[in-house]
Amino acid sequence: TIVTWIAQYRPDVANAIAVSPFLGPYVIPPWATNAANTLALMLPDLMLWWNPTETVGEDAQSYAFPTPSVHTLAQVMRLGRVVEEGARQGAPAVKQIGMLLNSADIAVSNALSQQLIASWRSHGQEVTVKTLALSRLLPHDLINPGEPQADTKLVYATILELLNPPPAGNGD
Repeated sequence: TIVTWIAQYRPDVANAIAVSPFLGPYVIPPWATNAANTLALMLPDLMLWWNPTETVGEDAQSYAFPTPSVHTLAQVMRLGRVVEEGARQGAPAVKQIGMLLNSADIAVSNALSQQLIASWRSHGQEVTVKTLALSRLLPHDLINPGEPQADTKLVYATILELLNPPPAGNGD
């Protein structure tokens, strides 16, 4: 999500690659994201498991809290709203933008990412998009080499492709 903000507002950055940005949760339709964000900030700050059906002990996720704060997630969503509003109003600052999406991701809304991409493209910005197939059943945490269901060989290779896209007219 921070990379999408950088892409929109930082002209000193040459290339921005967003990986499964959290602009809103998968379970909330895009039209309800603003209301859900406002509600989440009004509620008491709760801690939720990343995946409520499979709670994981802290030792398995030593790099992150296994129970993120609802208010923290809501603040990240607010940042996404800022980026989306900026993208509707004007072209992004970064000239080379890539986005890696995961069709099997049940944490983030790919629909919101697609809306952001469409806004950028409406201002003439080329955005290279790679989407990992649903059939791979990859988790949200795509880049963590410690994630047992991850395929970091595939993901890292795809990120490198996004860093070095083919010339205009030859890509996705």
